[in-house]
Amino acid sequence: MNGSIAILCPILVGLLQALKTVPGLKKRLWLLPLLAVVLGVFLAYAVEGFPASTGPLLSGLMVGLAACGLYDVGKGVLAGAAGTG
Repeated sequence: MNGSIAILCPILVGLLQALKTVPGLKKRLWLLPLLAVVLGVFLAYAVEGFPASTGPLLSGLMVGLAACGLYDVGKGVLAGAAGTG
């Protein structure tokens, strides 16, 4: 994973947050991890192009899964900080 792929994780977290405001998606939040992986793969191919290797596919999977985990961990940290206030 090169530096241009590493920046995709925070971008993807922002996109997922924006998708949460879509009215039809509010009732189906279980789709967000799937959307994160799909968007991560799409963004990885957009950044790296379409080489013959599976590099962008694996990078996109990692970015999508990391974006989901980053949001969940950040939400837990903020909730814990607010509770200990």
